Amino acid sequence: MKYPKPSKMPKKEIKKKVKSKRQLLTLECDKLFRAIIRTRSQFTCDFCLEKKYNKHSQTAHIFSRGHIWTRWNLKNALCLCYYHHILDAHRHPLEFAERVKEYIGQETYEELRKLSLKSEPMYINDLENIRDGLKEEWKKYSGTLVIFLEKEHK
Repeated sequence: MKYPKPSKMPKKEIKKKVKSKRQLLTLECDKLFRAIIRTRSQFTCDFCLEKKYNKHSQTAHIFSRGHIWTRWNLKNALCLCYYHHILDAHRHPLEFAERVKEYIGQETYEELRKLSLKSEPMYINDLENIRDGLKEEWKKYSGTLVIFLEKEHK
C-alpha cells in the first residue's frame, strides 16, 4: 500500500474564528483602558514610583476584570510594576486591598465595591458607550507618551 507524499497531501483549511461584536468591543475597550491607565501614570508604578516602560508597567484592577461594571472604570485601576501587581496584589489580596483603600480613599473604594456587585447585564450599546467614553478620555493623553519618552531620553 502506497501512502501519498506529504507535499501531495491535501492541506486542511484553517478557519479563523470570527469574533462577535461583543468580543471586538471588549478587546477595543481593554486596549484603550490599558493605554489610558499606563499613560495617566506616565508608566510609573503608583506604589513604588519606579518608571517601567511599555510591557514592564502593568494595569492592575482593584476589583477584578470579571466584574463587568467596573472593568473599564478609570477609578478601578492602577499602574503597577510586576512586583506590586503580581507578587503583592495577587499573592496578598487582603493586604493589597488595605493599601488600595489608603491610596484611593475609603469612599472611592466603597463606591467601586458597590458598582462591582451590580448584577444587571451589560448590553452592546453599553459597551459602545463605554468605548466612546474611553476614546474621549484617550484624546486627553494623545501625544503624551511621545512627549514623555522624549523628555526621558534627553
